Amino acid sequence: MNGVLILSKRLKTVYPPFDDEGFKLFIESRLGELSFNERSYLISEAIEKFLPDDFESTAQILLDSLPEPRSTELKELGAFMILPLSNFISRKGLNNFDTSINALFQMTLRCSAEFDIRHFIAKYPLETMKRLEILARNSDPAARRLATEGSRPRLPWGMRLQQFVIDPTPVLRILEILKDDPSLDVRRSVANNLNDISKDNPDVVVETLKRWKINATPEREWVINHSLRTLFKKGHKASLELQGFPPDINVALEDLSLSKNEIDFGEALNLSFNLINNGNSDAQLMVDFGIHFKKANGSNQLKVFKLSKRVLKPGETIKFSKKISVVPITTRVYYPGEHIVDVRVNGNLLGSVSFLLHPFQS
Repeated sequence: MNGVLILSKRLKTVYPPFDDEGFKLFIESRLGELSFNERSYLISEAIEKFLPDDFESTAQILLDSLPEPRSTELKELGAFMILPLSNFISRKGLNNFDTSINALFQMTLRCSAEFDIRHFIAKYPLETMKRLEILARNSDPAARRLATEGSRPRLPWGMRLQQFVIDPTPVLRILEILKDDPSLDVRRSVANNLNDISKDNPDVVVETLKRWKINATPEREWVINHSLRTLFKKGHKASLELQGFPPDINVALEDLSLSKNEIDFGEALNLSFNLINNGNSDAQLMVDFGIHFKKANGSNQLKVFKLSKRVLKPGETIKFSKKISVVPITTRVYYPGEHIVDVRVNGNLLGSVSFLLHPFQS
């Protein structure tokens, strides 16, 4: 509640008729065990309830209440407390384009408005993307990051921008501006955006990155490599070859084994194998392993994990080992049954083994 108290005080300062006690009580009485997103929405609703009905007036009050970017006051408020404000803008300001876009710009300088700008991209694609192209040249990295993070076709926890899933051309114009950005946060966002695009338009991404590799700096090379992580896991041949991992290699897999054939939930086992270069030249290898996790309906779902990047000399053998733990994690539910583990090199499936996960004991 500390952030709510500070926000309430700031709103009262810039708008004296504000019922700060009613505002705090409205939020506190409903807070309970709400999730982070639910709390943010609750505060957004409280802003709607206790500030003027006129959107333009309320937007100005919110802007007047904002601490300076990167200030002590913003740290005391908690940057996350800006999220309910930007949520209010996207919920109530869709018919007030200029006011809303300007408000989101100010808010993103304090805490990213990447989720809320998407509602304006969906309703006003041409106008909003023009604004984002301007932001891509802004001196503040937070503004530049909004241009690329806000336009991601498949931003996690954000609304999907289906028009860019189909045709990412407008997004690529922004990424072209930012591919050599001095800010690591912005470059990481560029890579994440391209990774999104690669899920639906892999060839477009590879062709884009082929151009980017010309006279690429080390920083741009990092962006290129990070952009291709999903395609690497899928064994996409052109993306692997682009980064120097050709699919046609004379490498053999030997002694593939697991330390256990059966395990209980909470236990671990070790995967081990050898790779041998039977060719006449050095082999640049990207080595991955996949686990085909059992699903509730009895089918399997593949998850590919990165293992190593190595150079294997002619006639050389390298031994690999990896611990696999079957322990509780928030992003996966385990089901008993056979789980297949395979080895992948430069996108080629070289072999597999399996283990049995026993039914859970209550």
